[in-house]
Amino acid sequence: MLLLFTWDDPAELGIHLGKLSDYHGAIRPILTIGQHRDVVFDVLKEKNAGVHFSSVSDVKQYLLTSYRKFEQQGRVPYNANAAAVGRFSYPEIARKYADVVDSLT
Repeated sequence: MLLLFTWDDPAELGIHLGKLSDYHGAIRPILTIGQHRDVVFDVLKEKNAGVHFSSVSDVKQYLLTSYRKFEQQGRVPYNANAAAVGRFSYPEIARKYADVVDSLT
């Protein structure tokens, strides 16, 4: 499981963190913590790649549940939509960037 802290500043809402692409590539569940549900929450929900919590009690409960699953299965389940996550992979981002650059020449 990977931990990602999101911004608590409302002025920072809507920023897609580059770290999120790194985490998708690790193929592990992502736990985000922060006060605001923004684009990071939307991406995780769309891809079924992780969860977001803003309260300590929710984080604690999730970690305990995940640890129990780890004890039983030897891993924390990761059931992300692979095709959806792939859209945020570095090779896919690089391909899109190359398409834009090629269209300029």
